[in-house]
Amino acid sequence: MILLLAQLMVGIAPEPLPKAPPPAAAIERRALKKPPDALFADLISSDEQHRKDAMDTLGFEFMRGNYFGDAALHAVNMDVDEATERLISLDNGVAVMKQEGDVWWLLGSFSCCGPSGNAPRPFVEWKELAWAGTKDLIIRSSGIHGTGVGQTIFTAYRILRGQLYPVIEMEEQSYNLRET
Repeated sequence: MILLLAQLMVGIAPEPLPKAPPPAAAIERRALKKPPDALFADLISSDEQHRKDAMDTLGFEFMRGNYFGDAALHAVNMDVDEATERLISLDNGVAVMKQEGDVWWLLGSFSCCGPSGNAPRPFVEWKELAWAGTKDLIIRSSGIHGTGVGQTIFTAYRILRGQLYPVIEMEEQSYNLRET
């Protein structure tokens, strides 16, 4: 927001919305049968079948029956429209949802390191990387790794016209303890 105000004060126009989607393919989205708040209630329910169904719907099938740590439902503005998107986050998983008309869409879900793995911290966050007032989704994942070597991959995703696109991917950190 401060960057936008500074740009306006010195007469620099903020970056316009691109006319075309990013060159990377959008993540396939799918319609949800329940809104995010109902899915979240099912996810933290004491009813095992409700939890299983919510995990499957959100794309976390492999985590069924396992402890998934903290769970939270977030309302975040991730694109240029005024409606907020919903994110359901777990210790090592996140699902991104957007409403269009009366339909909620699962735009993508991400997980790291199996049901009880050591996810890079923070595994997921959202920050203003390009446009003031909209957040980009940042996912950190384990790259190539083995005994004494490894890397963390930083990938940023952006919502444009109801689709989730990867826009930046880079190696954020690497280590090689075998040659020290």
